Amino acid sequence: MRISIGGQRLRTTPASIAASAITYPFSYGEHEWKDLGGLREVQYADPSDLFRQWIGAFVRTSPTDTLSLLKDLSGGVSNEIAYQSREAEGTQSPLEPLRLRSGTCRDFAVLFAEAGRVLGFAARNGVRIPLQPQSLAYRLK
Repeated sequence: MRISIGGQRLRTTPASIAASAITYPFSYGEHEWKDLGGLREVQYADPSDLFRQWIGAFVRTSPTDTLSLLKDLSGGVSNEIAYQSREAEGTQSPLEPLRLRSGTCRDFAVLFAEAGRVLGFAARNGVRIPLQPQSLAYRLK
């Protein structure tokens, strides 16, 4: 199975999901809570409940297949929100790309992780910034 996030295709297999999490909703084990820390805590306010409603539309049945749910959510982000470059630093709250129907890759990542948290998944974002050889040479002078 392949999942696409912000135009980037990720290859996944059912083996990459713990047996206890194949069906959504699932519960993390007591021993997992310590390691997960605050990764399940929702980080952005949604006073209008708009974000939660948008995410809820991807949960077609309960229980459901976890990987299919994540694939549907990823497809929804890709299909409903257009990529738009932005020079300004930082990310938008998850509600902004939904309202504007556009965002940067970093906005997509924040939206997808926050959607996971709202659904009860532990989620975090990792940032990978390509090394610019010219900037490294400048710093070494």
